[in-house]
Amino acid sequence: MVTLSIILIILLLFIAGILFIPMRLVINTNKKEYFLSLPGYFRADLIFAGSLVPRLKFRVFFFTFKIEPGNHKKKAIDEKPINKTKKQAIKNPFRLMKKIMRNINIKKLHADIDTGDFPLNAQLIPVTQTINGKNINVNINFENRNNLEFKAVTRIFNILWVSIKHILFNK
Repeated sequence: MVTLSIILIILLLFIAGILFIPMRLVINTNKKEYFLSLPGYFRADLIFAGSLVPRLKFRVFFFTFKIEPGNHKKKAIDEKPINKTKKQAIKNPFRLMKKIMRNINIKKLHADIDTGDFPLNAQLIPVTQTINGKNINVNINFENRNNLEFKAVTRIFNILWVSIKHILFNK
């Protein structure tokens, strides 16, 4: 009985950790870093190694998996029987996405943009100056540099809570 209760407590702590630990999304074109992570549990990296087709690298706990597109064998497609049951669609999916986006905290957004068109660059400077704030810095340059550094944080619990509220109360 004691062993079962210890296992249940460990399982509940594990699930609570997954739900409440901040999930990070990092996009940095200077360092060529693109990843989504749940520290201590999961990390997914997008790796561009000399080719245009990216490789995916997943780390779940201590195990690492690599997926390289184009190296998979194609399986024969079996015909599946058609289900007569209708799936219920989520009403107002764009409203749900808007609510989820509100729960994502942007920790850092730094962008250096050059459109290659001098008059357009000059017209965009006042627009970018109004966007700039504490965590957001958008610059227009005339030096043919395009860089993006983006860091965002959210919790899985927040996304689940918003989704459940949307499904239950928007009928």
